[in-house]
Amino acid sequence: VLQLVIIYPNGVDNFETIRFAQLLRILRLFRLFEYIPQYQVILRTAAVVVPSLFQLIRLLFLLFFTFSTLGVQLFGGMVHNHGHNPKLAGSSYEDSHYEVFNFNDFASGMVLLFNLLL
Repeated sequence: VLQLVIIYPNGVDNFETIRFAQLLRILRLFRLFEYIPQYQVILRTAAVVVPSLFQLIRLLFLLFFTFSTLGVQLFGGMVHNHGHNPKLAGSSYEDSHYEVFNFNDFASGMVLLFNLLL
């Protein structure tokens, strides 16, 4: 394995600090977008769209919260992933290891709904 060693004159040898400094240098490129007319249109459009995205995310979280709570109450405990479930034996559901996606608890329900969204 080849390892690149960079020695900085200020004596900083913390890898995380160096990576953060490099990231800041790359972010300086975004300042160039202010001077290119095509990118100015994209930046103005993003500035208008981003606030409404927060409202959409809040709405999705509210829906996920509601349906995850409902799913836990209706379907909690029907599919268990620790041990063999005889009702799922030999099914493609079990073969694909989908039993980890269930409504047994609230967090698992949220993950299941997010997977269904994707």
